[in-house]
Amino acid sequence: MAKKVFTSKFSLDTFYEVQDEYWLDDETYVIIFQDMTDEDGDVFHLEVEYHVDEERITYTHVYEFENVHDRPIEEEFKKEIDKYILQQIKK
Repeated sequence: MAKKVFTSKFSLDTFYEVQDEYWLDDETYVIIFQDMTDEDGDVFHLEVEYHVDEERITYTHVYEFENVHDRPIEEEFKKEIDKYILQQIKK
């Protein structure tokens, strides 16, 4: 099955490609995106989770030694990823 890719309408170099997605447990659906490099040259990947019990979507930038929660995501991507994860859990 082809991996879902979210592309920018403004920059062809900006995209998010789903690497894996699964139910972590009965209450948490996780999507993991490809490795990326931030403005400081540090490598991270984005993890998006839907928490059923809270009806909430969270975004985490996962670095080798640190997780950064709620770092800004471009609004065009956030809307599409939110829509996608809700479709995946059939919400």
